[in-house]
Amino acid sequence: MLPTKTRGATHALGAPKNWDEATMGKCGVLSVRVQGGEGGATECVSTWKPTLEEINMLQDGGSVILTVSGWQPVVSLCVEIEEQKPLGVNDGQIRHM
Repeated sequence: MLPTKTRGATHALGAPKNWDEATMGKCGVLSVRVQGGEGGATECVSTWKPTLEEINMLQDGGSVILTVSGWQPVVSLCVEIEEQKPLGVNDGQIRHM
């Protein structure tokens, strides 16, 4: 999956303070929109696009896997129709997450 520039982004998240690039690899910048959610909860929304290879894997019965560093927060996945350019395509952004 490639992170995209999230519509209405309010933050650009980088590597956590304890991130060790030598052992953990590069951590790119994630474009997010912080918004109010159900019951007054704060939501942090990021948008992603699957690669052609990932689309083919999904069509063949593959699954989307969500990995969170640290404890598992409440999460949600959905699909939205919106044209957005993946980060890393002609804009110098790192796309490794």
